[in-house]
Amino acid sequence: IQYADLWQAYCEVNEQFVHGLFQFKKEKDMVWIHDIYLLLAPFYLRKKDLNCNIGFFVQSPFPSSDVFKTCQHRIELLKSLLCSDIIGFNVYEYSRNFTAACRKILKLSSSPKKGGYVGVEYNGRTILIKVGQIRVNIEDVKKSLKTKEFSDYREHIFQMLIQPKQFLLSSVDRIHPISGIKQKLEGYQHFLRNCPNLRSKTCLMLFLLPPECENFGVEQLIASDGFSPQISFKSLDPSIFLKRNSQTRDSLNLHQNWTKDLLKNTLGDILKLVAEIQNEFGHGCLIFRQENLTQEQRCALW
Repeated sequence: IQYADLWQAYCEVNEQFVHGLFQFKKEKDMVWIHDIYLLLAPFYLRKKDLNCNIGFFVQSPFPSSDVFKTCQHRIELLKSLLCSDIIGFNVYEYSRNFTAACRKILKLSSSPKKGGYVGVEYNGRTILIKVGQIRVNIEDVKKSLKTKEFSDYREHIFQMLIQPKQFLLSSVDRIHPISGIKQKLEGYQHFLRNCPNLRSKTCLMLFLLPPECENFGVEQLIASDGFSPQISFKSLDPSIFLKRNSQTRDSLNLHQNWTKDLLKNTLGDILKLVAEIQNEFGHGCLIFRQENLTQEQRCALW
């Protein structure tokens, strides 16, 4: 599969999302966009509506300017993001990387603004950069702790333990090649090998969530590896957002097959390592589940 084909498909998906949005958008509506899947959407929005009020939140880490310079379409991506009125990042480091990329790649200036914002000057406009850390709503947590679901699942967790443990480690992860699940398991395996006195006292409960790209037959993929899914996967065909030309469809099919193979290899590595740890140290050291946890269940787990 060619990089140019992937980039063309990415552009078309973004353009078609914006096209669909304008079927519902009213004149003074603010458009709020999330994450790397729609980095070009602000450009297409601004192209259709010069006065559109656009907010963009980058959920993913934004790389350093030196790393971002290696991206072939770095200028297009930066200029598209700068079509927004406000851009949010999870942590200060990512916002700093973004402003540094604007300065080094596009030669733009930035300065502090009132309210904790940073302003980037672009095409006669000031784009506000804001850091918005993820917070825990304490009141929601308190409500969850009083529910029957919390109590029942807490009891369920203890029932899953083969023997009483002094140390319970828990982890909730999504299947993804860069999610670090394999490295986490390797670290836990290293811990068990080097701390034999803690093996009988420690248990890792690893909960695996389905991947976000749910259109690649993941349910069958997991079942084929002897891992029975307990939740349903919704089917979403992204080709409905693409222009109906054969070249785009061929590129999409190639990308789907490549992604399916990548996910299958990732899951295969995880399952192999889980079995290796359980065989070496016993099933009581590692409990591996696939569940879609509610807020109450997560509170019980933590």
